[in-house]
Amino acid sequence: MKKFSQQIILKIIALSIGALILTAVILNVFSAKNTKRMVFDLTEEELKVTAYHLDNELENEYSGDWSFDGTTLKKGPDDVKAVFQKQLEELSKKTGLDYILFYNDTHILTTLTDENGKQLTGEKPSDEVISTVLKGGNDFYSRNLTIAGRTYHGYYTPLKNPDGSVTGMIFTGRASEKINRKISSLIISVTVIAVVLTLTISVIGFLLAAKISKKLNILSDTVAAIGEGKLTVSMPEDLIGRKDEIGTISRAIVQLRESLTNIISSTVSLSKHIKAYGDDLSYSAEEASEASRQVTQAVDDITKGSVSQSESVQISANSTKQMEEDITSITRTVRTLTELSLDMKEASDRVMRAMEDLLRQNNDVTEAVDAIRNVINMTSDSVESISHAADIIAEISTQTNLLSLNASIEAARAGEAGKGFAVVATEISHLADQSNEAAGTIAGITDKLVKDSSNSVTSVDALVEKFKAQSAKIKEAKQDMNILSENATKVQDSTKDTGEKTTTMNETKEQLTGLIEDLSAISEQNAASTQETNAAMEELNATFSIIADSAKNLMEIADELENKIGFFQLETTE
Repeated sequence: MKKFSQQIILKIIALSIGALILTAVILNVFSAKNTKRMVFDLTEEELKVTAYHLDNELENEYSGDWSFDGTTLKKGPDDVKAVFQKQLEELSKKTGLDYILFYNDTHILTTLTDENGKQLTGEKPSDEVISTVLKGGNDFYSRNLTIAGRTYHGYYTPLKNPDGSVTGMIFTGRASEKINRKISSLIISVTVIAVVLTLTISVIGFLLAAKISKKLNILSDTVAAIGEGKLTVSMPEDLIGRKDEIGTISRAIVQLRESLTNIISSTVSLSKHIKAYGDDLSYSAEEASEASRQVTQAVDDITKGSVSQSESVQISANSTKQMEEDITSITRTVRTLTELSLDMKEASDRVMRAMEDLLRQNNDVTEAVDAIRNVINMTSDSVESISHAADIIAEISTQTNLLSLNASIEAARAGEAGKGFAVVATEISHLADQSNEAAGTIAGITDKLVKDSSNSVTSVDALVEKFKAQSAKIKEAKQDMNILSENATKVQDSTKDTGEKTTTMNETKEQLTGLIEDLSAISEQNAASTQETNAAMEELNATFSIIADSAKNLMEIADELENKIGFFQLETTE
């Protein structure tokens, strides 16, 4: 990952400063307009209050009606021209305003002077002023009054006698150039303040840019190292302890690294267990397959014995027929029958021993199959643990996305200065997506393992049922062989009795005939049982092949999982 370039941050700061300057210009223009309007409003209020105050002072200082004879201005019986002129001049010096006292529409007293300092008297007001004030008895204000060639902001108020009749006007005004200078002074002051603030904020912004760039480079390097699988990378404590967004991102990165470390460590351990279980399963399958081959061989021996037994029964039947035809050869037949009964007894004993071996081997195979089922169940549990670990990775990815979203929101709140945080949030979101994809891959693998384990368990359960059925049939065959052995003993005793009691030969012949029929039925049953056993053993061998293939697939999956996890570098403990 490339380091954060200060040029980007400087561009952000430049844009921020540009926005600040534009804002300052807009505010300055807006402030200039508002300042001008405010000064005009204050000037109007000032002139109004001053005019009322002057009118009140003139009214209360002397009593009587106003009169003017062209030279003398009186208020009642008193000549007030000189007194009021002096008062207007003093008031003008204190307030900076100009005053005019009109008798009707003619200047009588004024503070206005020409270039030589001579008072300007005799000026006539405009027709609008005369109509509004003298004739209408109302106040009049204007921001564009021209008096003796100069522009004024002026306020006219009626000058009344005690009876309320309008006899003149009082004018208070301020020169427009003075007001404009005041407005310009205020605008210049605001502009200077804006420039100073802009420069100050710019300097602070550049200093913060350098500091933030350094911190962001550390975060970038740490995230890049984690992205390369280096989970041993550390985060400086001063960044973790910060209370701002950088501290939040730092703690989130540390938490992500620790969570990945724990998950990967657990996954490595589980992959080793899966590989070991695969080895055990493969070994058990080979042993079970070998036991199955031994059982198949024993069943073949039983089949041969059944064939031999069937031949012996046929011989006995032929001997019985010969006994009917030729009673004289009974002695030879009895001898032959005795030999055959001995052979039958020996064959029956051999079959019994084979049955016992088959039953014992069947029990061993059943135990081996149970062990295989336990191994498969343990493998399934391990796979579920891996699936749980994958869910944890997906959950951490979700939390990381939430942290990235929170960082993006905080960056958006920070405005232009927070775009750097948005970049970090985007990188963290990409890392979270990669973790989520890895978790999905692990989940797919574990799903396949669970499916294979479920199929193996189903196959083993079916195999166990078949072995139970086989054990039941072997026990039935053993019981039949016990009967066969007992019958062989009876045949042997009968042949002895036949040699000793020839007179009862016919009865013995009948018994021998029934016994031979029983032996024939037993032989047929034994043949059928051995065929079923052969079929079951073939299915068992096929099942063991499936188990061996599943164990091989499990080992390959464990190796693949171990190779993928090897991408991450974990701390080693001594």
